[in-house]
Amino acid sequence: MKTTAINHTSGPIKSVPFVMALCLFLISPISKPAAWSQDQPGGQVAVSNIHDAFAEIGMKVSGFGGMFVDEEKNTLYVYLVPGQPGDVAELDQAITDVFGSKRPPEHHIAVLQGQYTFLELQDWYSHMRPRVLPMDGVVLTGIDDGKNRLKVGVATSTVASAVQAELDALGIPRLAVNIVLAGEATAEGSLTDRIRPLFGGLNIQADGGEECTLGVVAIRQGKAGFVTASHCGNKPFQLKGTIFSQPLNTSPDTTQIGKETVNPPLLNALECGRGAKEVKCSGGRGCRCSDSLFAEVNNGSLADALGYIARPDLNKTTWAGGNNPPPTFKITAKSATYMVGQSITKVGATGGRTEGKITDACTDDKLTQRGVKYELLCVNEADYTSAGGDSGGPVFVITSQDRNEVTLTGIHAGGVPIDGKKFAVYSTIDQIENATTELGPLIVCADESC
Repeated sequence: MKTTAINHTSGPIKSVPFVMALCLFLISPISKPAAWSQDQPGGQVAVSNIHDAFAEIGMKVSGFGGMFVDEEKNTLYVYLVPGQPGDVAELDQAITDVFGSKRPPEHHIAVLQGQYTFLELQDWYSHMRPRVLPMDGVVLTGIDDGKNRLKVGVATSTVASAVQAELDALGIPRLAVNIVLAGEATAEGSLTDRIRPLFGGLNIQADGGEECTLGVVAIRQGKAGFVTASHCGNKPFQLKGTIFSQPLNTSPDTTQIGKETVNPPLLNALECGRGAKEVKCSGGRGCRCSDSLFAEVNNGSLADALGYIARPDLNKTTWAGGNNPPPTFKITAKSATYMVGQSITKVGATGGRTEGKITDACTDDKLTQRGVKYELLCVNEADYTSAGGDSGGPVFVITSQDRNEVTLTGIHAGGVPIDGKKFAVYSTIDQIENATTELGPLIVCADESC
């Protein structure tokens, strides 16, 4: 694989064709506009997921094949396809134009020789998904940003052969698709002390007995409450008025904290940020853009810690000192524009605070929870560890270690085994706030700015 290393220095931008792939290029510092070029009034973003953003870059530089980051090497890796229009300087500018102030902060760009443009991959995926994901034994599909390929997760090698035959029928090049052995994702359903007011990351229990994690305290349409996973309710993806307690139900009901008020149903077809195309759910399964529900709190004082997540010690559910109040992370922003290779953190009531990196973005995964088979569209996968009871827990990016400030990027949904290793699955905040099929706009920041 050929690469080109590019450092951001004080020098001028130099326009260099991709064919000079092994030379070193100096370009100007990464500019940091005040807002993403697609931002709308009120902070709403028109581009709703990372692959929408990649498509915008592909429209500007047709040779663009995707990108990912390596934080340890302070490097943004980008794919360019030889023979396609576009050079390094044009691509660098396009990334800034699309991401604006949300551009990855890495100071070096390394160009990798891609084989397929992102727009090609996106087009093939739009044809592959409705034909391949419904197949028995196929458990996930997506675009593999780190490898400039499509990706299909299958349960057996026999299924892999059937998938390959379907790809041949669709005219999708065999080399364009990585087929991996994977198991069907399982939702996880359990911080366990009684803590008031409420914080993200605490153990909660539904009156039906399911134990999960409170995601974030939030305000929805003027009502104070909290977000957790839909499957944490008494019926996954069904509004049943579930009563939640923290940490556990007691008699008399001294621990009740709120009631489920929004839990959208599974649908047969929907659109989750893929432009104008409606996606049909596969194999008789209903689907959602996120695994999320909203519950209103019993009284407003329970939501006094809006914008704060409990901060246990790393890889633990505990911390030194008492619970009044616990150590916390402060939510100062929300964003789903993070890409493969970027570091994220999860807080779950059972698995505690764990860290990892995004391994796949905007994949479509099949899951089963308490007998309900469903699909989550455009979820992210990551390699942070998780355990049963972590479902609903907040997933975020730490933006200031000194001030413990974070950007909320989603809530934990479950885990999926791929090639013998378990990966986490989480719903991104942009999909959770989808106003058509999900919860709609939420206020989650400590200063109520987002």
